[in-house]
Amino acid sequence: MSTSTYPIVEGQYLRDIFDQPRALTAALAQLEVPKELTILAGSLRDNEVRHLVLTGMGASFHALYLLFLWLKACRYTAPLLERP
Repeated sequence: MSTSTYPIVEGQYLRDIFDQPRALTAALAQLEVPKELTILAGSLRDNEVRHLVLTGMGASFHALYLLFLWLKACRYTAPLLERP
């Protein structure tokens, strides 16, 4: 029997939360950067591209908001459109 006041929160659930940085680092280490993304990054850096359209649905739409703000601050045209 657990002597903790919050056994669910202080157990595996909390350990999983604290393990997220390691898990994300491990997942990112396994991903490959697509050639097209490298080309786009270079075009943005060299000011060859100034207009982007950001689209998403639900959580992916909301996840784009910080990118939208950053692009706007860098004077890019980047409308944010939610797709049904």
